[in-house]
Amino acid sequence: MREEDIDKVTARYKTTCEVTLSGDVSSFDDAVRTSMKIGFAGTVGVSADQVDLTIVSASVQARFETFSSSRAAMNAIEAAVLDKLGSRDEVAAMLASADVQGVTVESKPKISTAADEGADNTVLIVCASAGGALAFVLLLALVMLTRRRAAERTTRPVKMEHVYNDRREAATKPTALAVDPVQPPAYYSDSAKSMNNVI
Repeated sequence: MREEDIDKVTARYKTTCEVTLSGDVSSFDDAVRTSMKIGFAGTVGVSADQVDLTIVSASVQARFETFSSSRAAMNAIEAAVLDKLGSRDEVAAMLASADVQGVTVESKPKISTAADEGADNTVLIVCASAGGALAFVLLLALVMLTRRRAAERTTRPVKMEHVYNDRREAATKPTALAVDPVQPPAYYSDSAKSMNNVI
């Protein structure tokens, strides 16, 4: 419960004890406020560094806020405040032990707790954002991989082995000439006639 040198700005847990006192705000100078803080801290069992005291004018509202760094400590402080300062008489005794004179406690203390869960929500938001970004990157990589494979299929060279083999076979086969061996071609017969005439 007792936490020395706590940073009240970053402390996420707070126990509040509000009580209405008689008097006037001007009668609660810095010395009286310091005595009240020390008396409250000693009664509850916390460090005076953990306690803030606010005096508000509306029949003088005294608000003791005790800061802690964990929910367990906050719950323990709340139990101590309820146990030791749960009635007007107990608050009056605490003020008397702090040497605060001429003040009457006019209301039963209101004790409450508050936890700042903003840091937890921030972690969730950051994790969700990171997860979303990771999912987007993976989806983008999948799309790019699919497009790349499709492009490779369309630009892949066709294997021409069967075409070349067909051409080689055709080149090595003998081709038959369409010449009639019995009758010589017409140009031979004309030259033969002219040669016969010459002889």
